Amino acid sequence: MSLSAILVVLSASAVLGLDLRNKAMVNYGGFTFLLKDGCPPQRVGESFGDYDARISLYNQCISTESLQVQCETDQFNQKQTITVPEYSDQCSSLCHGATRSQDCPYSGRRLSEGEEAKSDPTFVDANLGK
Repeated sequence: MSLSAILVVLSASAVLGLDLRNKAMVNYGGFTFLLKDGCPPQRVGESFGDYDARISLYNQCISTESLQVQCETDQFNQKQTITVPEYSDQCSSLCHGATRSQDCPYSGRRLSEGEEAKSDPTFVDANLGK
């Protein structure tokens, strides 16, 4: 990727307000999603001990679990639902405090994570229309 393409992505992400911290770029069902990943920063009012425990549980989870993309399902009406990926894996889902996520029906593939997604050609193509 050329330097000018990287600069365009960085500029576009700044203008569009794309904060890629704690995000992973995941291909799911032929589409690229930016999903919540890892643990969010310490929450307002959360003690350091609670935050440290949350991070420890996350680290234990990612080292022992077979990671699956996590989806959430919403009901449109009595007959229709939509299931979309929300978290990169179950460990991230737990660390974010999600209560409605479940394993997605299909496997996803992690492409990039965090700030490195900004320089990924797939991200550039999907977000800048190339």
